[in-house]
Amino acid sequence: MARVIKTSRSRYWQVRWIDHTGQERQQSSKTTDKRTAEQLARKLEDSSARIKTGLVSKREAKILNSSSHSASDHLDAYLQWCRDRKRQDNDWVEAKRTNIEAFFAECEIISLDDADADNLNRHLAKLDEAGKSARTVNAARAAVVALLNWCVGIDRHTGHDINPKTVPVRNEAKDRRRIRRSMNPKELVRLLLVASRRDVELADRGYASRHAVYSLAMWTGLRRSELAKLEWRDVDFEGRSIRVRAETAKTGDEAILPLHSDAIAALRSIRPRDADGHQSLFKTMPTIRTFYLDLADAGVQEVKRIRREKIVKDKQGHEKKIRQQDRIEPVPDARGRIVDFHALRGSFATRLAQAGTKPLHLKRLMRHTSIRTTDRHYTDLELADLAGAIRSIERPDREAETARATGTDGLQVSRKVTRIDARISANGDNSARRSKVVGATSAQTKTPHSRGFTPVDAGSCEVEPDGLEPTTSCMPCRRSPN
Repeated sequence: MARVIKTSRSRYWQVRWIDHTGQERQQSSKTTDKRTAEQLARKLEDSSARIKTGLVSKREAKILNSSSHSASDHLDAYLQWCRDRKRQDNDWVEAKRTNIEAFFAECEIISLDDADADNLNRHLAKLDEAGKSARTVNAARAAVVALLNWCVGIDRHTGHDINPKTVPVRNEAKDRRRIRRSMNPKELVRLLLVASRRDVELADRGYASRHAVYSLAMWTGLRRSELAKLEWRDVDFEGRSIRVRAETAKTGDEAILPLHSDAIAALRSIRPRDADGHQSLFKTMPTIRTFYLDLADAGVQEVKRIRREKIVKDKQGHEKKIRQQDRIEPVPDARGRIVDFHALRGSFATRLAQAGTKPLHLKRLMRHTSIRTTDRHYTDLELADLAGAIRSIERPDREAETARATGTDGLQVSRKVTRIDARISANGDNSARRSKVVGATSAQTKTPHSRGFTPVDAGSCEVEPDGLEPTTSCMPCRRSPN
């Protein structure tokens, strides 16, 4: 019979039971609540009995064996799979761990059976009450669902009841806390000038070149975490390209990106003479606080300083306040938008879109799986860009005058087709009926200009005799001299 015991080596209740092979096994329940530990013990005993009597299939037996592991054990295995098989960035994996462990702690999840829709709704409601944004809440939901789907896929769990109906997804479009904007070319130039001046002032302190960091970000669209993990072996000066290794990319996919001449010049200026291939491009990365201050000096964005103090106790037990470094926060503009380091990536995408880059090329340069992501979150076309598109359209009267001057209006084309029809009828051609149909069609509302062809002078056309390929009024007939 399964039982729970307490040992001096652990604060958790230990579960002991006899498995289907007749051996006694012991496992931590990962809980300090005795009743919860007893429930886990009964589940383990029941699964062992079902396997022993042969009442379950091989898949069910595998799931029952996995049920002896705690939810934390499944989480560790899932995160290790994310690193090894999916090659996801370590920061991304740790963010998943934080979200899932918070769910386990809030709802006291011991086994995967406890991770149901009711508990997840209760956890997400707590996040809503704490004032978290819709994006943060959705990230917590997605992390839990990803874990459960993985467990179901490899026969560690039977299934779960979490879906958009039982656990609704929050509307991120209506709850955007931080609206990011791109920087225009003038702002980028001013930022680089400020960075160059700071590099000169701090040249003897061993900091990384801010000018090089900002230049590479604005010419490649690399994320800050990806920039920090670049090494000199990733830069190909002869091929004018840079490699984003799979283990450093957010998506886990390796990519080769072309380099602009300005980015190459910035990298050459900081390259050591005896640079090792595994040496990092940048010894240190500018902090977010430093970047905000550079934006303020460049006149790109206003910032505000928030005073920070810490209360500590001295040896006598008296409390005193210690002044800490002020926190720097951006001040949103009139439209509620801000500029942060990731805005350099958005500026890269916006400038490519303004230059007329094809959507497929833009998606590959941004390394997105869908062009919708690029268009929705990174392409920031201003009103001036849209106004330029409107100005490219001619006035209706000028467009009509241009059509008449070039002979592309529908009336003149109809007359020319009729002339061709008359010549064919005079020669007794049996295809005259077809030409009449063409002439009648061209006189309709759809002009030949809108149908994608250009009429030619009827005098330059030669009518082919019967038995040859029929000709159209839009294609001049060039009979071969042979």
